[in-house]
Amino acid sequence: MKDKIRRVYRIFRDEGLRQTVRSVSGYTTNNIHRVYPRSLLGILLNSTRPSSYIWEFDWDICCVLDGCRYDTFEQVYKGESTQIRSVGSTSQTWIPRTFSEIDTSNVAYISANAFSRRANPDDLAYYHLEPVQKTDYGIETVSPEILAKRAINIWRERDQWDVDQIVVHFMQPHVPFRMLPELFEQFEDSWGSSVWKQLQSSDIDRSRFFEAYRDNLSWVLEDGVDPILNNCDARIAMTADHGNAAGEWGYYGHPRNAPVSSVRNVPWATVEGTDEGTISTEVNHNHKNVNLERQLEALGYR
Repeated sequence: MKDKIRRVYRIFRDEGLRQTVRSVSGYTTNNIHRVYPRSLLGILLNSTRPSSYIWEFDWDICCVLDGCRYDTFEQVYKGESTQIRSVGSTSQTWIPRTFSEIDTSNVAYISANAFSRRANPDDLAYYHLEPVQKTDYGIETVSPEILAKRAINIWRERDQWDVDQIVVHFMQPHVPFRMLPELFEQFEDSWGSSVWKQLQSSDIDRSRFFEAYRDNLSWVLEDGVDPILNNCDARIAMTADHGNAAGEWGYYGHPRNAPVSSVRNVPWATVEGTDEGTISTEVNHNHKNVNLERQLEALGYR
């Protein structure tokens, strides 16, 4: 508690009353679930909506769109979709809950998410974590086409790997946004501000923010999902590990245990893919050493 009081004092001293109120308000809003984990809101929302595991549905390749709100998916995706209740409000919870639910010895997991190691890689038929890289957009992330190419390769050679299903965990539409690289320069705040907290404090124009969010979703659908659809004879599913709140019930982003529907309700869509041979895939299956701290920082987790 003393440390938090000192932080408040430093913000007030260095940045003034307005920023102090913003910082304390943001911290309180995004951490109130830790103080009241069994709030009436949480009980009501969680007790009436059962969660769904991806394994309950029929698919061959499941494309996980990290942090994708259902309403945004509906706006951008042209096909039919529905929504399901995610088993977690963060990647840190969704991954271990999902991959501990069944025997995954015939499952491949190809991921850009640094928390993917919580999937128990030794139990999987194939596991790959792709490191973040610089892009032409002025941001560091994992471009969707990189994961798509590896997924196509594994599916075409699935008998060799003894794989029945592939989970491809893309980072988009999660930050960073390719059309707003300036947002992801060092943004210092004593309370650990994220882009969603900047939205909360009105430091970012809301319409511009969601334009960039939708653009990231278009990016992953066009460069990640579409190549898989056109190069795999498989049933392709699209979903998300969690969504993101933008002020609903006072929540922003996806705090742990957030019970709100904008975080927990995620898209679900399936479509039949056909291998038209438009992509030739030769990938290096030697696992790279990934700097997890750098990966987390580049993707907005630090």
